[in-house]
Amino acid sequence: VNSRGSLEYMPGKMGKMMQKHGFRMNGMSHMYANNAENIEQWLYKNLYENANTNANFDILNIVIPQNKLQQQQLWKIRKSISEAQKKSGISLKHDISLPIDVIPDFIKLCGQQLNSHFPDINIVTFGHLGDGNLHYNLSFDDEVKQQNLLLPENQQLAHNIVHNLVNEFNGSISAEHGIGQFKINELTKYKSQVELNLMKQIKKVFDPNNIMNPNKIFISD
Repeated sequence: VNSRGSLEYMPGKMGKMMQKHGFRMNGMSHMYANNAENIEQWLYKNLYENANTNANFDILNIVIPQNKLQQQQLWKIRKSISEAQKKSGISLKHDISLPIDVIPDFIKLCGQQLNSHFPDINIVTFGHLGDGNLHYNLSFDDEVKQQNLLLPENQQLAHNIVHNLVNEFNGSISAEHGIGQFKINELTKYKSQVELNLMKQIKKVFDPNNIMNPNKIFISD
């Protein structure tokens, strides 16, 4: 699409979670947060038509705002997802990116694998479908199951399931939020030594004296 804008993924099942905590959300699966010339035709051909031939991906609705007010209303719904999830309790968060055409298969397969280990787990998936960046968060309504999920060994199992499948689909375990300090071990697991060396070299170009967050991700030689 030759226009600035954003295409956001919002599963309709989130409506119950949001309404529970006082947020309003009509059931929808996608929104496009900017109006553009011929966007209706582009969406129908490239998203709606193709996605509905994939049994793993059902689209309930496509919403295209017609004015600034509608854009603001849609973004308010989208941004309220994180707030509603916080009120629901602690969750295991993943910030992943995937090639857009494999997202339906990833959502189905990852859900199946997680449910085989953690039956009835809540999978909250939303985000920037237009560039393949998804927030993929896990939690339980049941307090006992939630505490079990938060055990270190179960957290690692859940992370492994998500990240291994992301890797199989040629995606990235870190999208807009970066590696930070929590994913250092994950970085070395999924990146080759060549890739890690290139990352170190790039950092050295911009930070030759190693004064910007030294030793946070790469230990200086």
